[in-house]
Amino acid sequence: MNPENSVIVVSRHEKDMRWTQGFISHGFHVLVYDHEPHQHHPYFVPKNRGREASVYLKYIIDYYDFLKPYTVFLQDEEKSWHHEGSLVDLVHEQINKKDKFHNLNNRCMALIEPNPLYPMMQDYFQKYLAPYIGPMERYGDWTAGYRCCAQFVVHQSYIRKYPKKMYEDLYSYMMDGRHDEKAKGHMFEWTLHLLFDNPFLIHKMSEKEFHKKMKERKNKIDEALKNEKPAYIDGCRIIIAY
Repeated sequence: MNPENSVIVVSRHEKDMRWTQGFISHGFHVLVYDHEPHQHHPYFVPKNRGREASVYLKYIIDYYDFLKPYTVFLQDEEKSWHHEGSLVDLVHEQINKKDKFHNLNNRCMALIEPNPLYPMMQDYFQKYLAPYIGPMERYGDWTAGYRCCAQFVVHQSYIRKYPKKMYEDLYSYMMDGRHDEKAKGHMFEWTLHLLFDNPFLIHKMSEKEFHKKMKERKNKIDEALKNEKPAYIDGCRIIIAY
């Protein structure tokens, strides 16, 4: 990834965006999407729904056939609890790297099954993801130790691995006012690695290899829960309780 072959998409809601000049000064093209129409910004989602997911999905839908090789999807705070230091520095660290998917956050998810949103996730997964990546049961407790909070770099080939219709359906879900706003944002956040870092479709892992890996992650989280102590997996700290 480099400034010439990438674009940075930022989901903004009433935040000061002057910090993004750190990207522009290094040659990056930055698109800031507002939640709700804004007279000074041509990029927006029509209503403040779906958190950052609605912005990311709208960008993918609008530019599906014209994507840059790499897209960087970010939230609107340069510094936050879920990533280390400045987003500007974290993105700059990715320059010249060839990773086709990289989550920029350093906080990781615990287990999905005990989460009170699990029933909502079952419905979401069945309707919107299963047709493309298979049933939820195939992935077990798939959040264990994977990075949260939806700030990532992704290659166009991984985005286009799925049809535009999938993103259109996800966007409609995010913009539907009948669903809890915070909860439906988690639906996207907690599953994006199953799209862009899929163990089977992308990494070609066997079922046995994947479930062995997830068992090790789950055991580490269980031990941390039991002893009420921090746990780290793949360099990021587990959020023991969502």
